[in-house]
Amino acid sequence: MQEQLEIAGRSQADRGKRRNGDHQAHRELPEGRYALVVADGVGSAPCDHKASELACSMCIQTLSVDTELPIERVMQSAVLAADEALRHEPGACEGMMSTLVLAVWDLPQGRLWHCAVGDSRLYALRGEVLEQLNVEQRKAVVRRGKDGRPLRQSGAVVVAEGITQAIGAGVKELVVHGSDAKDIDAVLLCTDGYYSATPSPLHDMESIMKQIELDRAVGSLVDLLRDAQSDDLTMLIARRRTEIVSLNQVRQRIRSGGDLDHVAYRELAQAALHILPEFISAAEHEPARRLLDLLQQTGIDLGREALGAAVSLMMNEPERHHSGNYQRLVALMRKSRG
Repeated sequence: MQEQLEIAGRSQADRGKRRNGDHQAHRELPEGRYALVVADGVGSAPCDHKASELACSMCIQTLSVDTELPIERVMQSAVLAADEALRHEPGACEGMMSTLVLAVWDLPQGRLWHCAVGDSRLYALRGEVLEQLNVEQRKAVVRRGKDGRPLRQSGAVVVAEGITQAIGAGVKELVVHGSDAKDIDAVLLCTDGYYSATPSPLHDMESIMKQIELDRAVGSLVDLLRDAQSDDLTMLIARRRTEIVSLNQVRQRIRSGGDLDHVAYRELAQAALHILPEFISAAEHEPARRLLDLLQQTGIDLGREALGAAVSLMMNEPERHHSGNYQRLVALMRKSRG
């Protein structure tokens, strides 16, 4: 069976803003490749919402064309096509610009190809290590008044950070990088609205990797960041889709108190969805306790719906309070994000 990716993204406008200047898109390509792109329209230029959407659509459109050219060349063509489209937009949107981060994950070849323009970011998660794969194209600029003199506030020169390159401004420097992706578990593409709002991208990714439904997990995280965001916020995550190695094997190891250290979190989560109701219905208190303790220790979130169903099952158990499992279940349900 060919390995696949599970992909989910969310884009949320800043509070009080009518249109979202960010955009994200993805597409499965032939031969086990996946294209992922995130763009952030420049707010000081016209039509930021249209700029980001057009940049993403041009990249996906170019990458979807069947060609024998090397993927690096195709990605360069995609970015330059987006730049050309924005630069020649007529009318009220003339002069619109956008940042862009583009990745192509080639699963069969175990490679991740990526490039970026502006300050949007690409991260790769390998086990417990989250690595930023690109460097933002930014620089500090001294703000000046109409007379050309530096602006000052409380005696200090006012300095602002700005991007040094943007889609729509004529891309002059573009390098497509290739990374070994055989040990990459997931990638995160995001705009500055996300990484400025979150206390820890690593913590976010670790939490998301432990949850079964990726789309729900990403949506819940973006909702949690709403109060902290001060800009449009976008994140796009792709993670390897794993299958349960052996449901029966996990069941037996939990019953016997065996070692589960080498079983992936999502495999445990998928197994727990099946096994927990079995243990409760059969009044197998000790295996149920082991499983609930494991969920607590690892932070695996089965979701409110599944945990609520397990609580309902346990309500029919006359001695539910004696094992402590009822209290464990209720505690997990209260902590659930999904």
